Amino acid sequence: MKKKLGLLLIVLTLMFTLMSCSSDPLDSIWKDNEVNVSIDLLSNGAFISNHFFEDEVGHEGNYVVSDDKVLTIVSPTYGEQKYSYEIKGTELKLSQNEEVVFELDKSERRTGYVKMLIGYMLGFTVNLIGNYSIAIIVFTIFLKVVLLPISINQTKSTVKMNKVKPIVDKINEKYKHDKQKAQEKTMELYKKAKINPMAGCLPMIINMVLLIAFFRVLLYPDVFIYANGVPISYDILSGSFLWIDNLTQPDLLAKLPLFANIIPENLHATIPGIMPILTAIVTLFSFNSMTSGTQPQQGNAMMTSMKYVMPLMFLVLGAKYPASLMIYWTVSSVFQMVQQPIIKKLVDKEVE
Repeated sequence: MKKKLGLLLIVLTLMFTLMSCSSDPLDSIWKDNEVNVSIDLLSNGAFISNHFFEDEVGHEGNYVVSDDKVLTIVSPTYGEQKYSYEIKGTELKLSQNEEVVFELDKSERRTGYVKMLIGYMLGFTVNLIGNYSIAIIVFTIFLKVVLLPISINQTKSTVKMNKVKPIVDKINEKYKHDKQKAQEKTMELYKKAKINPMAGCLPMIINMVLLIAFFRVLLYPDVFIYANGVPISYDILSGSFLWIDNLTQPDLLAKLPLFANIIPENLHATIPGIMPILTAIVTLFSFNSMTSGTQPQQGNAMMTSMKYVMPLMFLVLGAKYPASLMIYWTVSSVFQMVQQPIIKKLVDKEVE
């Protein structure tokens, strides 16, 4: 079980590493949706841009980056342009003569079958409902219902493992000087009890693949969310939800009039708002319900670490990533809290 929890922690770490890291920080699509400007800087030193030079669309060229953070863009049509550049999180600033010319947000190239499938399905939901935030809530619940058989299977496997744990402990004690024999006897026990030790890992992997894909779709909605073969408009994706004025931006406490003048200006972009705080609280309670009575004693140290690390992680991420991500995770966690006791009760009866 320690291995399973360790795997979960590793996958979660990789998930957020993939969101923010790249071997070449400039290798990405950079956009300003408000003025419809974009430039795709490729790792081979080429670029494709739309409206970056006057009214051109799909313009191609090359670029070079120097050690003193100067980006030289060479266009066959428009010649050579030099920009000082600065990357701050997911924002790229291009300046000429110490004056900012472009402020572009990081985006992503449209690749990945799972991400594109989720994007089409979420786009269909947005198009059907007409509201991005409500569509996220509805689609999240739909996805959790679809994954319900996997959750039941994972819980069943965990409950069975817990029930035979005292016997496994006795086997390990009896054959403590012969690890191979202990493993053989343990596998015999699992076979007799119809337990597949790997049954709990596969659902976890499936869940994590979907989780990562869903996160990236919500992180770059203008890239992945399609309806009727075309992207959902930025106006719909950047809509409001309750106190959140733009779902594609982080929910920050300083955006609320009550706190705008209280919080120092240099901290406006770092203090998470109500939704990230709510997400952290719900994650804490969700983790309690998910692990209550299902994990063996030796996993307590890892469980305790994750119980507090995960809410803290989402609280920190809430100040950096779109509010839509926090809505998704909060709804998913609430659903988890409701479903887990029910699944546990049903599984306990079946396993008995």
